[in-house]
Amino acid sequence: MKIICVEEHTSDQDLLKAGQPKLMAEAKYFTEVGSYFNGNVDDGDDKLPQTINFQTSTKLLPDLDGGRLALMDEHGIDMQILSYSNPSQNAPADVQVQLTRQANDRLAEAVRANPSRFGGFACLPWGQPEAAAEELERAVKELGFVGTLLLGRPGDTFLDDARYDPVLAKLNELRVPIYLHPGYPLPQVQQPYYGGLGTEVTARLSLFGWGWHNEAGVHLLRLLLSKKFDQFPNLQVISGHWGEMVPFYLARLDDSIPQR
Repeated sequence: MKIICVEEHTSDQDLLKAGQPKLMAEAKYFTEVGSYFNGNVDDGDDKLPQTINFQTSTKLLPDLDGGRLALMDEHGIDMQILSYSNPSQNAPADVQVQLTRQANDRLAEAVRANPSRFGGFACLPWGQPEAAAEELERAVKELGFVGTLLLGRPGDTFLDDARYDPVLAKLNELRVPIYLHPGYPLPQVQQPYYGGLGTEVTARLSLFGWGWHNEAGVHLLRLLLSKKFDQFPNLQVISGHWGEMVPFYLARLDDSIPQR
């Protein structure tokens, strides 16, 4: 059996640098938690677990050659569909198109160097939906990518917002999937829902413990309930992490929301 992993990240330094101010403004705890887990923050409790080493993953992410391939072989992974761990929508709007094109070109080089081991998900300039649709088409038709991955929301709203219809229409036309990857919650949500529990607990609950999975599930539900799959019948969505909670509540949803 061939094992193909579809949530396999790399990083792009230009996108990371351009998006850092927005990340710090909206989710400073995201970067603080990295320092905390690496033992750089002292809150008076030396017994808390230091189990996540962002420094290690940061060093591993850019490797798209020998080291990654060796780890894939070690763990029996035949192929990875690569994507960027940097939310491209965090970059300023005036540079998003340029930065995403450059990032996709770099990713395509890695795929071309090892086409039997790597595929690619495009990053898109979500702040400009028409340009995002154009870049998706270029990435699929010219670069050979198999779809796109979106980290979190494309902006202040979700993909059911009509302003993103050009991208959904292009996905529908090309018949390639979008991977709805979690992202940090809206700032208005994060503090009242997850804040006030201490550095470690608040950060974990806001992010990979619950918050970003809950938000990704809401994202998928909004696409379903807004009838986007009726509007775009060939739209394909990949939802990771056990479906971001949605499959476990399908019966409840069917009972609670009128089918009409």
